[in-house]
Amino acid sequence: MMSNWAAGAVMAKSRAMYGRRLHREDYEAMMACRNVGAIAAYLQQKPEYADVLSESNVGALHRAQLEKLLKQKLFLKFATLYRYEKAVGEFFAEYIIARSEARIILDSVMGLQEGRFGETQKAQFMPEELRNNMGIDFEMLGEAMTYEKFAEATAKSRYAGVIAAFKPDLDARIPITAMENAVYSKLYNDTFELIKNKASKKEKQELLSIFETYIDLINFVRIVRMKKYYGMTIDQMKDMMLPNGNLGLEKLEKMMGAETTQKAIDIAYTSLLKNVITDKNVPIDDLPDRGKADMARKYIRFSTKPSVVMLCYMFLSEIEIWNVIHIIEGIRYNVSPNEIWPMIIYID
Repeated sequence: MMSNWAAGAVMAKSRAMYGRRLHREDYEAMMACRNVGAIAAYLQQKPEYADVLSESNVGALHRAQLEKLLKQKLFLKFATLYRYEKAVGEFFAEYIIARSEARIILDSVMGLQEGRFGETQKAQFMPEELRNNMGIDFEMLGEAMTYEKFAEATAKSRYAGVIAAFKPDLDARIPITAMENAVYSKLYNDTFELIKNKASKKEKQELLSIFETYIDLINFVRIVRMKKYYGMTIDQMKDMMLPNGNLGLEKLEKMMGAETTQKAIDIAYTSLLKNVITDKNVPIDDLPDRGKADMARKYIRFSTKPSVVMLCYMFLSEIEIWNVIHIIEGIRYNVSPNEIWPMIIYID
């Protein structure tokens, strides 16, 4: 069991890292930039981003290059958290590895699907602390030009069974959506097992609350999208639900079986969403991340459990990186700040 001193040190470190987050004035400054290079120059002056931009000619960076560096920064943050494994305990370290491995695998599959072979691996971006604890042969992955080679490179991954089950069809198309659902289903199944077996009572309560609510929001958004855009049947929608949410199958089926998309939304706002999202103007697609951000801001300030505080910092770091990427893409395509702001999940 972690000592009170160690617990306090871990939480202090996590909150100190959170304290170096971007603020509203930073987002406004980046939105006022004329080009992507100017955004990179601005970030280079921020201590939290200087390490990944210090050796770059920031003025010459284009959108894809800067976004790649930002994703590198996210993995570096995860590696910093991983170094606290002994203090935090097995659960949190295991989640960091499982979450990072899932992202590498899905990014690689997407790269294979789109023919972006040079982008199907993240070996140059993966810190050693994480890479050495994954069941991925990164050298082989970097040379994977086919799904068979990709499967071989990930044969020791915790997701190897999922990968084996989703081979390309006769037209060489990979069922990306179904595979992504299977990867995240395994991630959450494994994570819930860790929480239930290894977390203390209070820790378990807080962690389950965060994950269950997030999964419920993802499932709700999927139901809305499947009804609105694809006209899928209830049985088809069931196959796309993530496990371990707080909503039971009965409530999910009630939303799936609603006569219209709006009625499904109304059902959600009388149960799932009423205590999570109070602003009905939030775009439906943004609900999972906005709900996750609200919970993370609450628990990072008030939780007394190191694993909870560190998990929340992990969530908020991901959101911040994606906020910056939204701004980069907006500036690149001459989108006005008024149009960019609704895409920002404000976490100040």
